[in-house]
This record gives sequence, C-alpha cells and structure tokens, in this order.
Amino acid sequence: MNQNGRSGHLPKANAQWAEEISLDLDMVSAICPHCHIVLVETNSDFTNSLGTGVNTAQRRARFVSNSWSGQPFRGSSSFNHFFNHKGKVIAFASGDHGSAVAYPTELRFVTAVGGTRLVHRSGKGRKWAETVWNGTGGGCSGASKPSWQHDRKCHGRTENDVAAVADPATGVLIFDSYKTGTEPWRIVGGTSAATPIITAIYALAGNPGPAYPSAFPYRHRGKFFDIKSGSNGNCRPVRRYLCHGGKGYDAPTGVGTPNGWSGLHR
Repeated sequence: MNQNGRSGHLPKANAQWAEEISLDLDMVSAICPHCHIVLVETNSDFTNSLGTGVNTAQRRARFVSNSWSGQPFRGSSSFNHFFNHKGKVIAFASGDHGSAVAYPTELRFVTAVGGTRLVHRSGKGRKWAETVWNGTGGGCSGASKPSWQHDRKCHGRTENDVAAVADPATGVLIFDSYKTGTEPWRIVGGTSAATPIITAIYALAGNPGPAYPSAFPYRHRGKFFDIKSGSNGNCRPVRRYLCHGGKGYDAPTGVGTPNGWSGLHR
C-alpha cells in the first residue's frame, strides 16, 4: 500500500528501494514464516513522507520495521510524533557508517538496532562467533534517556538496544526480482538486514502490550548473546563501551543478539 494506506497509486519503481524491499521482506519471512506482511511504500525519502508511512504501518500492524535512518537535524523533534506509539514495536536501523547516532533511531520509544559480524566456527558450544560489525551505527545521543538505560557515561539516549547480523561480508542471501545486480540472488548486509530480523523476532514473542517494547531487552539480558569484541570506531578508555564490544551493555550491539524470542517478550 502507499503511505496513506491505499493499495493503488504506488510510487514509481526504484532499483535502490527495490533491493531494500527484497531484503526486508525476505528477512521477515525467513524469521517468521507465518507472519502476515504489509509493505508500505512512501512517496519520497523525506522525513514527513516516511513518518506518514510509519503511522500507516502501525495502524495495520503491531510490529514495524524501518531500514532507514539519517543524521540528526535541527527541528527533528517536530517529527517525533510519527514514531511514538506505545504498544507497538517501531524498530529502526542504526546506520552503516560506523560510530554515530541517527534519527529517529535515537528516540527512546523506538528500538535501535545495531549490527554484528557472524561467522561459523567448529568446536563445542555455540557454533557461531559474533563481534561488533565495524560499520554499525551507535553511540551517545542528545535525545532524552529512557528510564531503563543505566549506562553512566552517556547522559542522553544511548544507541543501540539490540543487534543482529549486518556485515555484508558475512551477510544474508536474498532474491532481488528487480535484478539490480548481475543476477537476482545476492548476498547483502547492513543494519537494513538486522532490523527486519529483530522486528520479526519481536513478532514471534507475541503481543507487546501497552509498554514501549524498546525496554524489553533490558528486562531479559540473560536471553541474549553478549558481544564482547570488535568496534565501530575509537573511543576514550573511560567511554570505551560507546564504540567497542565488551562484557555487558555496549552501544554498537546493545544488550546483544537474541538467543531465541524470549528476550524480546514483554
């Protein structure tokens, strides 16, 4: 449907957006194959248009995945109402350009999603090893801090809350029917991959209830794989967690990557 919720009058085809759509839909379908998926296409990539699309999406679904974000800008608070929906998962990608905060990912009422590098390994225990993906966004923002975040070196909202695989070098396989590359099957990545993965896991966890779901990961920290190494930039030792993986919470990957759906349950 279009940004106003109508099935007709869709935007003109666009190769770049087609690839993003393929990635988002494939990841949601892979994680939650029985989910009903609604695709909302906006008229433009201006914040007002994108925000209208989010409003339309949350009227039709409890779980809204957004594989876009941008640099914070003056006057951005006038758009905050588009993304403030209690009882709805509004997940946003943190970006793919290293340590930096993004809008509207920095808002406390959305779930900020970071990225990891995920590789297979042999031996006992978990068969996968994860580190911070060096391209993931995340950091200390100037937005108001939610009550469920308690890191002391950032007085504002800290991105991110959670993470999933994002490194294109260890990326995901999608089918792009628009054929933006040499063939329709492509390996891609970015926090655009991590965000629909996280959103779909929220959907598996069930009805989020009346709260802000961005708080849920902090209630169930033991249900996540802690990402203890890797970085997306360089930070002073006293603020190392803002751009380096480490024991417990860190900005690039939040509380970690989900070990099943229970960490994203209310």
